[in-house]
Parts: sequence; structure tokens; C-alpha cells
Amino acid sequence: MPVMCFLLWAHKWVLLGKIKENEPYEMKSWFISKWFLVFRLKYFTDRAIQPFYQSTPLIPFMYARLGATVGKNVRIGGLMAPDYDTIVLGDNTLINPKVALFCHRFAGG
Repeated sequence: MPVMCFLLWAHKWVLLGKIKENEPYEMKSWFISKWFLVFRLKYFTDRAIQPFYQSTPLIPFMYARLGATVGKNVRIGGLMAPDYDTIVLGDNTLINPKVALFCHRFAGG
């Protein structure tokens, strides 16, 4: 499990860096290919760890390492959110299982 998290973090920061808020990304671009790869890695990581670590401090810690702003006493039951840099979770936030947050804008088609 720690290896999967490390691979996800490394791929996110090496391939994508910091995602800019309100930046339209072209659908037919190299960035979208890299974004989709990181999204799929996150999906498989979630499938592997969330049944065991759901609602524990490990999940908010992981999102903070991926670039999200995470407050104190945050509990995440299950969250699909590929745009980590644009997410702000305030103090005392509870996210129930099977929540999806997509905070990006893709342009073109």
C-alpha cells in the first residue's frame, strides 16, 4: 500500500505538477493524456486502499500530499477527485463514501 501511494504521488508531481485553477486544458493535448494516467492510477489506488483506510487520517494525508488544501479533523469516507490542487476541505469536514468532485475545465473536443 505505501508503494502504491508513493507511485501515485511521484506520477502526479512529475507528470502534472500543480494544476492551475480556471485554466482550460485542450482535450487533444499531451496534458490530458498525462492527467488521465494519473486519474487511473488514483482510481486503482483507491480501489486497493479505501476499503481498509476509509475514514482514517491516512486518506486526508494522501490528498494533502497530492496538493489539496486539507483542514483539521477531516474525514473522507470515499472520494473520487482527480483535480487535487483545486480542492479545499475546511476544518471539521466529513465526506461520505462515493462522492465525486471534478474541478477542471477541458476545452475543445
